[in-house]
Amino acid sequence: MEAIKKLDGEFSFKKLEIAANGARMFAHIEGKREIDIGGKDTVRPTLILINSMDGSTRFGFKVGAFRLVCSNGMIAGMAMMNILIRHTSGVDFEAILNSGHKALENLEKVSIPRWRRMKDTPVKPEYAIKLLQNKKLGIPDRLNNRILELTKETDMITLWALYNHYTYHLTHEYRGSEERRLFISSAVERVLGNL
Repeated sequence: MEAIKKLDGEFSFKKLEIAANGARMFAHIEGKREIDIGGKDTVRPTLILINSMDGSTRFGFKVGAFRLVCSNGMIAGMAMMNILIRHTSGVDFEAILNSGHKALENLEKVSIPRWRRMKDTPVKPEYAIKLLQNKKLGIPDRLNNRILELTKETDMITLWALYNHYTYHLTHEYRGSEERRLFISSAVERVLGNL
């Protein structure tokens, strides 16, 4: 908490979950500043922290943005930061948060222009989903099939809208671990952000 207080801007806990008698933790820490990406669509700087005392998950720290429209829990972070560290006795939280501060600075310089471009970039859903079906990405077939089903009547869609379809299902319907959800989300970001 002391390190988080040193970040620029005001941040507060949106969600804090403790499980397994205190052995596992998930925290969603959100900034108060809203950033417009166009079309009345806004995002908010976000920090996601996961950790465990029982070794069931690695220490994880992700810097991204929370999408405010549709309240779908979208975590976006194409040019941001995602750290997973296996458990050791020497995790330097302050150094990690300092790196997170630099990633937050890149939000407006790199990520926001990219998201604005995605809002204006049409793509055939079948083409993009085919790229996401690469087994090396680790995206579950049922998720790709669900998105394909939702977009089968659509000839063209924007990259942003397609990304939101994936993120909605990852935040509302996915029942796996938070670490796995973040991994899948990052894979979707990587592919769609580079089309």
